[in-house]
Amino acid sequence: MATYPKSSVLVDSNILVYAVNKSSPQYSTARYFLRNFGGKINVAHQNVLETLRVVTHPTYIKHFGVVNIEKVQDFIEEMKVG
Repeated sequence: MATYPKSSVLVDSNILVYAVNKSSPQYSTARYFLRNFGGKINVAHQNVLETLRVVTHPTYIKHFGVVNIEKVQDFIEEMKVG
């Protein structure tokens, strides 16, 4: 797998959406990146709001099912992102 230089990044909301959606083809890649980045991962409030907006939208739910919002919060806390 890829290695990443130590630095600081602001994670795109799509990566968070992929990381909490087990049926996403990018699920494993997103989680691997977040767990193995090696630098500081930053998540802005806007990222959290965008992620929640996407995973609670009726169209998203129709295609991917309901995502447990508490699991989204737990995942973000588990990653120790700032």
